[in-house]
Amino acid sequence: MSYTGTVVVTMKPKKDEQFRWVEIIYLKFASVELDSNEQPKEFIKCEAQLQEVDELVEYKKYIGEIVVAEGFGEIGAVIVELQEGVNERFIDTISVEAEEPPISITFSCKSWVQPKGLIDHRRIFFSSNKIQHQRKGLKNGFIFHETKNFQR
Repeated sequence: MSYTGTVVVTMKPKKDEQFRWVEIIYLKFASVELDSNEQPKEFIKCEAQLQEVDELVEYKKYIGEIVVAEGFGEIGAVIVELQEGVNERFIDTISVEAEEPPISITFSCKSWVQPKGLIDHRRIFFSSNKIQHQRKGLKNGFIFHETKNFQR
């Protein structure tokens, strides 16, 4: 069964940090499974946009939407890239929620993500859910190879 999910990225800003009105975090979600040819499944791409620029809010939220195709399998990892020209960001959590079927996936990141021009690799986070990350899709390290060629 395919489903549509809401993606929420929670970020803790630095003290007195200024934000653009339009700021996007790019995400790519990986399946824990391989396709029938034992190859990695296509990533699900998402653009999560900053929802609030109120400086008094402790955590900023970026919201996006994904469509998970039937047969994709469980989401087990996410690759994160910041928009060009944005300062480093402290990503607290990334969550995916869907009503039908009821899905709740959490990535407890609690880590800094550097802007694209500062480092050559992307940040990868694995799900906090109790799934078997030892499945071939994540075990064989395909996601690490993919991060060098991150494209929107």
